Amino acid sequence: MKKTLNVDPYKEYRLHSVDNEIEIVKSQRCGCYFCHSIFSARSVKDWLSDERGVSAICPECGMDTVLGDASGIQIDKQLLKNMSKQYFGDEVSFEAARAYCIRYLDSKINKTKHNEYLYEEYLKKLALSGDAPATLALSKLYQGEGSFVKEDDPKALSYLESPLLSTNTVALTDMAALYFHGDLGLEQAEAYKKGFECLTKASALGSLKAVYLLSDLYLQGIYVEKDLYFAYKLLDENYKDVYDTFAYERKGCNDFLQFNYRLGKIYEYGVGTDKDQMKSMRCFLLSLLALSYPATVDPIDPEAGKIIKEDIEKEVKALADAMHLSNASPIYDQDTYFDSFADAGEDYSPKTLKVVSWNKEEGKLSFDVDYKLTPIIVDIAGLYCGFVSGSIRWDFDHIAEVKTSTGDLTFEKVNNPSDEFWEFTHVTPEGEEVVVMAIQFYSDPVKFKELPIAQRKEKKSKKEGK
Repeated sequence: MKKTLNVDPYKEYRLHSVDNEIEIVKSQRCGCYFCHSIFSARSVKDWLSDERGVSAICPECGMDTVLGDASGIQIDKQLLKNMSKQYFGDEVSFEAARAYCIRYLDSKINKTKHNEYLYEEYLKKLALSGDAPATLALSKLYQGEGSFVKEDDPKALSYLESPLLSTNTVALTDMAALYFHGDLGLEQAEAYKKGFECLTKASALGSLKAVYLLSDLYLQGIYVEKDLYFAYKLLDENYKDVYDTFAYERKGCNDFLQFNYRLGKIYEYGVGTDKDQMKSMRCFLLSLLALSYPATVDPIDPEAGKIIKEDIEKEVKALADAMHLSNASPIYDQDTYFDSFADAGEDYSPKTLKVVSWNKEEGKLSFDVDYKLTPIIVDIAGLYCGFVSGSIRWDFDHIAEVKTSTGDLTFEKVNNPSDEFWEFTHVTPEGEEVVVMAIQFYSDPVKFKELPIAQRKEKKSKKEGK
């Protein structure tokens, strides 16, 4: 019996969809054998660059399956359908479906009703196959993140409850939001109980979003007994993680905003802790930094961010008026060092310190610090907050004594940052702490340190201008 060979009748045609940049530029008309669209070559805006070369991306479906008429191929609907069946079959493969969904999320596919329908169908296909990211994305679609698919809270919840997402903290916080605010047809007590359980589990798994949402519940007494101190402690005890993630990894922008915004309010009004205008202002300035940061991971919702920003700007103005502060360039003194690092702490990466000058008679010390990781610098008196890269020269005054070790002045952290004594400390690989520079400040309560911060800064500025 003679064997039948599985001949690919479109093999030569398909080659024209790979490394076809020049060919597409020369074309007038293009067609896609994934979505069967026919369009002007001028509408091709995106390109896939890989080991095969530079290939055109379909403006309709985002796939690299584009043919141009400069190839000599007669492009029509029937040809595109035949090629689609040849390479993708009657049903799109998991690989092709996943590629489509990724490109749709990356906004490389036009957000039309038809394309969103395809996105929904491909997500369903992937979710049924046990794809956790697709399951989560499908729930987001039904939570209202699409443009055409109807919002459906029960359907969104059904996907979030999948065993595939049982330890996914995003899914858990989304479920909590549905239980607290969604239209699920549940009794309030039952819904709140489930929502609280979701947040508790998510926070135990490391979700910082769950932490600040739990804090809100204790602050307002929703489902749980109101506990202002515990609401504050939830934020305070997790703040270091939030700060480090944003400051040194440039991630968690929204968490950083939400923590600082809440703590700013807490310190301003003394909710669960003592009132502290300085800490309140610091948190609000850091919140504004988060709002101005162009985050690609965990971005801030533009509408919500706008509302929060307006409120923070009002709070900053009110505090600045009360504290007699105004906008100015940062002064790199011990107050700014304290504002920048005392509450959150420095990163533990090595930093190189070099003493520039030490005048014992005037009590002035200048030293440079070379930062490997760009730090956030906060100068409350100048209402300044921002990332400052490279080496920073610090000018400290009101100093009684300075002691430095010999050799390399590399340090990882500063111990005891107070009005009296600071230790710049190197941590050895064995964990031993070695002081490379110690600073003793004057402690006379009637001298410089007791002046209001605005007056201290004013005196320094005048001295520098002479």
